[in-house]
Amino acid sequence: MLTNGTIDPWKAGASIFPLLYGVLLFMKLPNAGLMLTILVVVLVAIVWYAANQGLSIWTLLPAIVGIFLLLTCVGALYEGVSPTSLLPLSHTSIELWIMALLALGYVGWGAYATRQVL
Repeated sequence: MLTNGTIDPWKAGASIFPLLYGVLLFMKLPNAGLMLTILVVVLVAIVWYAANQGLSIWTLLPAIVGIFLLLTCVGALYEGVSPTSLLPLSHTSIELWIMALLALGYVGWGAYATRQVL
C-alpha cells in the first residue's frame, strides 16, 4: 500500500531543496533531541494514516517534506539558532518565516495531490 504508485520526478526533485534546508537547520537546533522526538511521532502518525487510507508515500511526499520543514522552522523560531549556524543564510528570523510559508505551500500541494488520488 505505501509503495504503490509511480515515482513522480517533479515531486522528488522539488522536495530535495526543502528537505536539505530542514536537515541543515535541524542539526544546529539547541534541543535537537526533543525536536527529533516530535518529528518522529508526527511522521509515524502520517505514515500510519497513509497506510490506513491506502495512499502511496509518493503521493504524500510534498506534505511530508512540508511538515518536516514547518516543524523545523517553528522549532528554530522558538528556540533560536546558534550564531555559528550555516542556516538561516541571512541570520534573520524573516528567512525562517519565509521558509515556514514555503513549507505551508508544500503541505497544501500534498493535500491537493492526495485529493486528486482519492
